[in-house]
Amino acid sequence: LDIAKDEKAHYEFWSERAGYKPKENKIKIFLYSLIARIMGFTFAIKMLEGGEGNAQKLYSSVIKDIPNFPNT
Repeated sequence: LDIAKDEKAHYEFWSERAGYKPKENKIKIFLYSLIARIMGFTFAIKMLEGGEGNAQKLYSSVIKDIPNFPNT
């Protein structure tokens, strides 16, 4: 639940600044749900966390240009 809250906060932050709310990627949702059922929830979460490294790089490159950047 904590991860979901953080991701929702990130979504709201970025969609507010971008000026639009992107649609969910139903294919990704389906694939990660399938992976979680087959390989286990922990395995699927670890895969999702793998993409966080790219997000962290992006955040660190733009943080200085964005007022009120969330510190999560």
